[in-house]
Parts: sequence; structure tokens; C-alpha cells
Amino acid sequence: MSVPLLPLPLPPARDLDELFSRFVRCYRCPLAYSRRHIVPGCGTTEGGIALLTDRVAGVDERDGKLLSGPAGDLQEKILAAPRVEIPTDHVYLTSAVLCRAPRDRMPRTAEMIACNNRLRRELALVRPRIIVALGTRAGAALFANPKYPPEPHRWLFWSDGEREIPAYVTLHPLEAAWGPAGEIKRRKRILYDDWQAISARFCGRHDAFKGESAGRGMP
Repeated sequence: MSVPLLPLPLPPARDLDELFSRFVRCYRCPLAYSRRHIVPGCGTTEGGIALLTDRVAGVDERDGKLLSGPAGDLQEKILAAPRVEIPTDHVYLTSAVLCRAPRDRMPRTAEMIACNNRLRRELALVRPRIIVALGTRAGAALFANPKYPPEPHRWLFWSDGEREIPAYVTLHPLEAAWGPAGEIKRRKRILYDDWQAISARFCGRHDAFKGESAGRGMP
């Protein structure tokens, strides 16, 4: 009786094009059965800031670009704000998952886990100087621990196995767009304070290490 041979594991993708080509027909999780197509990461791969969002929205899938529509407009305003002033061509943008979930719901734990090896390899190829997770769910995906997301608003460190990269978990821009007026104002202040600290570290200003004493987080 012959024993069927299992396929040999693929070597790590050599570049982003090769990496994303492997996921065009991915069926590792249920999102594959409702997506129209994957929405890959894009942006600079020259030692910039990697932004990690928590999901692919319907407008992202339609436009083929993450953080499209109001979310992207808000994020661009944040990057352009005084004492932040990070050019968009210094940014790489990716997501915890590559596929849109039905009705734009948040990705489930199993879906995030299924996409984590891709995320790790993607960030290793991009080699950012800083990683910023937009929301605690994105932070949980970054540190591969969906049940226990990392504490936000402080510096952590993410490892790709070779390098430790400073990482920061802040609010998703849409969290400062909806709700009671007082809550929106409070969240905008948190976002602005966070992004000043992120920009300071990225640009090497003297206040760059705000929150460093809070400790180091490893995946």
C-alpha cells in the first residue's frame, strides 16, 4: 500500500510580491469563502513606520487599498498634525488579516491566527523602524495573542526572530470619530499624545522615549 506524500514546506518568501502571491488563493480560514480578493499591504519598505490595522473594510476591498475612505482620511490628518508631521511616503500599511469579513465585522481569533505567519514574514521583509498597531485588536494580532492584547499607549518591542522593533499600540482613527462629543474629544487627545510620542521616537527628538519605563513586550 502506497503512502501519499505530503507537500514539502515552502521556504520563506523572498519578497512581498512572492509572499502575497501565495495568499491569493489562501483557504486557511473561513474568510476565504466570502472575500472578493485579498487586500495586501503597501507603502514604503525603506525603514519607515509600519501601521497595522485590525481588518479589511468593504471600502478597502472595493478600492484594493487598506484604510480607504473616512478611516484613511483621518489617519492622514493625524500624520500631518503639528508635532507629528510624518510624511505618508514614510509609511507602510498592512492588516491583521488579508480578507474582508462579512458585514465588516472584526476578525475572529482563529482567523487572525491563520494569518499570523504571513504578518510576521511581511513585517520581516518590510523591516520597519517602528510598528504602530491601530487598536488593541491589531495589537493582539501583532503579538500573536488575541485573547490577551498588549497594554496600549506605551512602548513595547516586537521580534521577527532577528531584530527587536519598537512597537506602539494606539487607537484606531475611527475610534475618535464616533460617540458622544466628550468621548470623541478625549480620544482625539489620546491619539494626538500617542502620535507625538511616536513621531518623536521616529524622528529622534529628545522626548522620543515617552513610556519606555513601562517595560518590554515580546510575542
